[in-house]
Amino acid sequence: MKENISLHKGFAIIECLARHGELSIQRLTEELDMNKTTVYRFLSTLSTLGYVQQDPDSKHYSLTYKLFQIGREKSRNQTLTSQVRPFMEKLLKETGESVHLAVLQGAKALYIDQVESRNTIRVNVEIGKTFPAYSVGVGKAILAYMPENEVIDLYREETFVRFTEKTIDSLDKLMEELKVVRDRGYSFDNEECMIGLACIAVPLISFDKPVAAMSVTFPRFRYAEGSQDEQKLIDQVVSYGRMLNTLLS
Repeated sequence: MKENISLHKGFAIIECLARHGELSIQRLTEELDMNKTTVYRFLSTLSTLGYVQQDPDSKHYSLTYKLFQIGREKSRNQTLTSQVRPFMEKLLKETGESVHLAVLQGAKALYIDQVESRNTIRVNVEIGKTFPAYSVGVGKAILAYMPENEVIDLYREETFVRFTEKTIDSLDKLMEELKVVRDRGYSFDNEECMIGLACIAVPLISFDKPVAAMSVTFPRFRYAEGSQDEQKLIDQVVSYGRMLNTLLS
């Protein structure tokens, strides 16, 4: 596999600043044996991305706390996963359907864990996969418990992509749907992201803030819409959501 030289140079600058704390462009060029124009170009990009800052007086460059924040987020997600995983496994055992855990990453739902159904026909989502939060149950479950102004800010300029005929396609429709989610305590993705797939999701709340969502995802044909079997599945997911929210509160 061909390596990306530019990426190597960018990380070399980050690692050099991490070792020395604060450096001038001249010192960076000497430490890294790069020309001044190249170093300046990379510093400009890293600064725009929020990883590097320049002291207005000394003109020296240093790292921001963005990498620390990324590491802290990863650690928090790992802790969350370890807390939720036993409940996910029990929910899988009760329902026989795949169970997923997701967090919000910007305007997208990021899947961070799953336990897979043993059914021949099952629904699995690759860990690390993202979908627009408005198009999946876990995303809507989190958005519904965020302050409305934050949701509006996230999607004010968003182009709503329609994956199926049922996908939410405007901010107004999203806000209406989130009110329904809050009223009933769970969200539903009824073939909105992919034809033939549905899911029931509940928000996971910690200190009055939605930190994640857990869902049971299933092929639509296995549960007739509005049936007793579907309602039983809803009740099971909601029950486990309540147990988890007691743990996380």
